[in-house]
This record gives sequence, structure tokens and C-alpha cells, in this order.
Amino acid sequence: MADPMRLYTMPGSPYGRRVELALTEKGLAYEMFPLSRSDGDLQTEEHLKRSPHGRVPALIDGDVTLYESQVILDYLEDRYPEPPLMPSDAAARAQARVEEFEALLYYLPVFAPIAKLKFMTPPEERDQAAINAAVETLAGEQDKLETRVAGRGGDYILGAGFSRADLSWLTTVEIAERGGLALDAARFPWLAAWRARLSERPSYEATYPANWK
Repeated sequence: MADPMRLYTMPGSPYGRRVELALTEKGLAYEMFPLSRSDGDLQTEEHLKRSPHGRVPALIDGDVTLYESQVILDYLEDRYPEPPLMPSDAAARAQARVEEFEALLYYLPVFAPIAKLKFMTPPEERDQAAINAAVETLAGEQDKLETRVAGRGGDYILGAGFSRADLSWLTTVEIAERGGLALDAARFPWLAAWRARLSERPSYEATYPANWK
């Protein structure tokens, strides 16, 4: 039997958790190695060999070492295609990737100032007015997501079928909630119902960060 894969990540990282979710959904054995930014784990010589930019996640699968969550997810889909997390139709696969990039390239950069203010600034130095303003800016981005995905008329991000796009948006929306953007059913009814559906999947509880409970 092959050794389990080794996943190096920070608990709660949306980038790392989307990989955890994919591994769990595919039923793949892995061992998670939690890293801490504040403890300097991301800049150790050992981690920089895995991820030269000092980021997470990094994955080791036998003699394969990868970093960047999007690359890791593509590798997992290619190397372990069952069960599939991407649609079989080329156009739908492209749409799934569009949604992944919406989360990674457009939404998370708007969240970044909140992360800095809430997670990297001592409580006594936090500017609550700046946090509130940043949260409302992010809420505007989430309004766009709500409108777009609700308009597809299905239960999942792409419509009727569960896909990797759901994993990417789940981890992104939930880290935003930790930053102060509540997934309010009055403002985001589709997203609130969608998250409730995803929370019933075994992978949700299996990957939910212990430090969030």
C-alpha cells in the first residue's frame, strides 16, 4: 500500500482547505501537517524546499512535490479521476475554472485587507471603522456572487451538479465569514442555503478547522 499523501497547510487557509476537501471527496489517504505563520514555519528551509515562495498548501505524493492549490487540484483530478470533481463537458469544465478564478483572483484579494486587519493585527491596534468599511466592500463582491449563482437555478455553484467550484467558493465564503462578513440569509439567501447543503457532506465536518469550533 502506498504511503498517504502529505499536505502542508495552515488550518483555515481557504487555499489549503480546498485541497483537503478534494482529497476527502475523492477518498484519498493523506496526512495533514499544520503550519503556523507566526511561528515562522513558512520560512523554514524545509518548507521552502516544498514551496519556494513560503506559501501554503504544499502536497507530497510519493516522489511528486507540488505547491499552489490550483495546480494541486488539477493534479489530483488527473492522477485520481474517480470520483470526478470536474464536469465531463468541456464548456462546463471551463465554467468551473472561471468560478475558481473568481474566488481566487477577484474575491480573495478584496478580502486580503480584512485578513490583515483581523488576523495579523493585535486586537488593541485594530481599526474597527476600517474593518467595517472593508467588510462592506467585500459584501458587494458577495452580492455579485449571490446574483450570478442564484440565476443558474440549481443547488450548486454551476447549477445542478456538485463540482470543484463548490469547494473553492465554500472555503472562500467561510474565511470571509470569519473575517466578519456573515452569511446572512436575508442578504444572501441562495448562498446560505447552499452552505447548509454542503455542510451535510462528510467532507465538510472532516475538514472543518478544529480551531474554528
